[in-house]
Order: sequence, then structure tokens, then C-alpha cells
Amino acid sequence: MDPHRALSALVAAGYLVTAYFEGGGRAAGLLAVPLALNVWLIWHAESAAEFTGQLGMTPIRRSSPAGFVRALAWMFLLVPLAGWLASRLRPAS
Repeated sequence: MDPHRALSALVAAGYLVTAYFEGGGRAAGLLAVPLALNVWLIWHAESAAEFTGQLGMTPIRRSSPAGFVRALAWMFLLVPLAGWLASRLRPAS
């Protein structure tokens, strides 16, 4: 299995489990959709990068580099974790 796939699935599952135990099933359900989009972008960066056409009112005329799409998805997946870690590492006032 591709390491990107395994690691992103593990991170997403960790978010869902934490959301379920901290906020219940509704919180986990609300988190599942954006997580699924990020995981899909990581797993299928090549096909997502090839998209051209109309996205709402914005035309997309050129494809994007697959590495950029994957890196952006990883950033969106890991930013909440980085924020949580920063809040834990900050000394109590």
C-alpha cells in the first residue's frame, strides 16, 4: 500500500475517533465530509490535478501538478493537528 494512503487514512481515522469521543456521533459525522475530500485528494492527486473545466463561476484552464495537489491536501489535513499540538506545548499561564 502507498504510504500516502496508509498515513492519510490513519490520520483521518484518528480525527474521526477523537471527534466521536469528544463530541459524539454528530461531530464525527460533520467532520467526515471534509476529511473524505482531503483523503480523496491525497489518494487520487493525479486525477484531481488533471481536472480542467468550470468550477462554479471559476474556469480552470490548465491542469495542476499532482504533487502540489497532494501537498495542499496534506496541509489541510495536518493543520488542525499542528494547532492542537501547539496548544498542548504552550505553557499554562
